[in-house]
Amino acid sequence: MKTLCNKAEVPYFRFHALRHFGASSLDQKNMPLASIQKLLGHESRITTEIYLHSINESEKAAMDMLNDEFSESLTQKQKRLSTKS
Repeated sequence: MKTLCNKAEVPYFRFHALRHFGASSLDQKNMPLASIQKLLGHESRITTEIYLHSINESEKAAMDMLNDEFSESLTQKQKRLSTKS
């Protein structure tokens, strides 16, 4: 993953953490557990429940900061690519 992030010129991140965050976000928006389970490809409801975490305001703020950073990196990358063409 580090190599992919370097090539994309974005900060390193672990995809698995995004799965947990996504599952927790869907849970907080009252998505049925069975739907989250299916999206994640889990056979067991118990496995899906492990993914669900209570997300507090500081964690939401941290994810917003990451989102802003990735968006900014992507915009810069797109600008560099457009000037090369």
